[in-house]
Amino acid sequence: MTEPELPPIEGSQLRAFPDALPADELNTTIDESFVPMATNALPGTVDEFHTWRADRVAGLRRLVFRPLPDGHEPGRRVALGGDPQAGSLVTEPGVTAFWRYFPPSSGAVDTTRWLVVLGETESLEHKPDWLRRMASEAGVLLVAPRGTGPTRWQDPAPFYIQRSLALLGRTVEGDRVHDVLAVAASFLPATEPGAASGGASLAGADRGHRCLRGTV
Repeated sequence: MTEPELPPIEGSQLRAFPDALPADELNTTIDESFVPMATNALPGTVDEFHTWRADRVAGLRRLVFRPLPDGHEPGRRVALGGDPQAGSLVTEPGVTAFWRYFPPSSGAVDTTRWLVVLGETESLEHKPDWLRRMASEAGVLLVAPRGTGPTRWQDPAPFYIQRSLALLGRTVEGDRVHDVLAVAASFLPATEPGAASGGASLAGADRGHRCLRGTV
């Protein structure tokens, strides 16, 4: 049995409006009817900045990172010295994040280090090539959250694993943030309460890679 050959149909014949849209059309602005256009008035003073930042962080926690806990208590503190190290951490039941530490070439233990979150296709065995150009001599802590490195998912299109998280009110990115914060909490000094959110500062990003440069 073979399918009969059907004549091709021009795209214009499949349109509801084959020619120009009518003057009262809403097709090009319908998204603004569902979600009002956002406003983003920037702060003008230091006090306004602190208020503005607190509001933005609260909004992110409420809308984007709601599943994240308020804090991450490390099960075991890990000191980053002058020797290479590697390990793993159970960040929640059934989920393990892996990490590897490359000490600074100078051997110093009190220098600023980099925390780098690996992409899905990157290896945990060595520094990524793009990172060598940015921090070839510095100490680097590589973190492979869920679905990357040793736990990379076999999730080809249509991406059933990633799409299923939406049914739980979660996202891949949000869960990976949870893993990174949990790992970082194991390396931050115990004398720095709250350092998991303020002990490192954003230093740069390249091709979607996330980098933190700070006192981990």
